[in-house]
Amino acid sequence: MTGIFLPYTSSKGKPGYIFPARTAWLIFLLTWMPVLHLNAQLISISARFDTTAIMLGGQTSFTITVDQPEGMHVAFPHLQDTLSASIEILGSMPADTLKTGEERLRITRSYRVTSFYSGEHYVEALPFAFLLEDDEQVLRTRRTAIEVHAPEVDMDSGIFDIKSPFGIPVGIAWVITWILLFILLLAAAWWLFRYLRRRKDAAGMPDEPARAEPAEPAHVTALRELKELKEESLWQKGKIKEYYTRITDIIRKYIERRFGIMTMERTSREIIGDLGSSPEAVNGIAGVLEELLSLADLVKFARAVPGAEEHEAALDTAFRFVKSTSIHPPGTSTAGEHGNEFGSKELNTDG
Repeated sequence: MTGIFLPYTSSKGKPGYIFPARTAWLIFLLTWMPVLHLNAQLISISARFDTTAIMLGGQTSFTITVDQPEGMHVAFPHLQDTLSASIEILGSMPADTLKTGEERLRITRSYRVTSFYSGEHYVEALPFAFLLEDDEQVLRTRRTAIEVHAPEVDMDSGIFDIKSPFGIPVGIAWVITWILLFILLLAAAWWLFRYLRRRKDAAGMPDEPARAEPAEPAHVTALRELKELKEESLWQKGKIKEYYTRITDIIRKYIERRFGIMTMERTSREIIGDLGSSPEAVNGIAGVLEELLSLADLVKFARAVPGAEEHEAALDTAFRFVKSTSIHPPGTSTAGEHGNEFGSKELNTDG
């Protein structure tokens, strides 16, 4: 009892015991020290400038570091534009999280700051809130200081005007250097041109693109194809249907190129109708050509079998049709070798 309470006698002469102050402090420390030690173990917060002094308008970083248990949420203070009335925030970096040990994290957040006020400036303690056993706790950083120095001004010298731009000294060496570089550039361009020219000549590439040959006249193409058909002797080999198909295809392509009449995917009657109304058509060609196309249709679609004379007459009519309607240079006959013989020599269609 005497270790904690001390005996005393009151003013009335009654004995008693007093509670010493040091004993009260001892009880307080024994009661709250585990809690303070626990908080210190759980979270450690620091805030500092990268340097203790900057020039007026200079920049530095303000860094906040929090060491905490993994899984605990610590609320950072909301710093947007300023740290204090005289320290501005220019920008912030994303928070950097580093695992420092078993179930321990270190979170670092940096802010780029500046100040345009000379003197010593302070950032007051910043609050950080967190939950500890469902009880909200708040830890604060220490007050941080930075000193801002203004540039030294010699007032005795007065105020000077803005300096003019510095000129680049131009000497003979400078001029010669640029002349040599220009000559070297021209030589390189000339060498590249000759090199590409030699490669082009070695590859046999023409200097100019070859001009397209003029299109062969329609009657020349048709006559050549009819001649080739005659030399193949298709009907003599029993290929009668192919023979008449080739004749009509040659004539159809010729009419399309010569008269500008669309013939593909059209019937013989439609072609004859357009040909008869063409101002360039020779009198009588529509009727005779109709007999040729009709005979060819009978062979191709009705399986008709004409005689040898009809085979020869069909090809001869095709030759005469092309020659009689072909376009020749001025001064030559437009009737061709056979002239306009459609009225005097007709197809023999009598079996």
